[in-house]
Amino acid sequence: IYAITEFSKNNLDKYKIISCPGCYPTSVQIPLIPLIKKKLINTKNIIIDSKSGYSGAGKKIKQKFKFKNLFNSVSAYGIGSHRHMIEIDQELSKIANNKIKVSFTPHLIPMFRGILSTIYLETRGKNNAEKIYKLLKSYHKNNFFVKIAKYNTAIGTGEVINTNYCKISVCENREKNKIIIISAIDNLIKGGSGQAVQNMNVAFKMKETLGLI
Repeated sequence: IYAITEFSKNNLDKYKIISCPGCYPTSVQIPLIPLIKKKLINTKNIIIDSKSGYSGAGKKIKQKFKFKNLFNSVSAYGIGSHRHMIEIDQELSKIANNKIKVSFTPHLIPMFRGILSTIYLETRGKNNAEKIYKLLKSYHKNNFFVKIAKYNTAIGTGEVINTNYCKISVCENREKNKIIIISAIDNLIKGGSGQAVQNMNVAFKMKETLGLI
């Protein structure tokens, strides 16, 4: 089973093999899946701008960014072809029962760890940023590792570094039918080993937070 714990916790004990998602897809799916389930957003125009510390770029980082001043610059990479884009499309399409293709561009920034995903969305009907905020707050109220920031507040990776939390902020855009969602995680914990431990805890009917707080 492909498992972000927050969406799979009721099924994990039925499986012997658990696949943990990539770090970028984790930061994107935790805020988006509830909105797609409730049909609150237009799924044809999802734009995701993600920034990651260089630990998120893999072991061969120096070969990938050979001629760039890696530790003093910001670099876009995997433009239009990053491997996690297909994963995001696949999982969001399953929820929507319809094919979704997101626009996704990752960036490498000069810090070691942390991911900040800024997601630009168009709402459906009379839904606005405040309604989206209330829905996410209600949906994730029993998910210990998801924190919803105060409405219309800027957040950063510093609030989640060295933790298994995903912090989400819902912000107004200048156009009423458009909103901005910001999602922050530590790519090495909630986007990696921490989520694996969280899944294991649930699968073996142990306390979900064991070893993580």
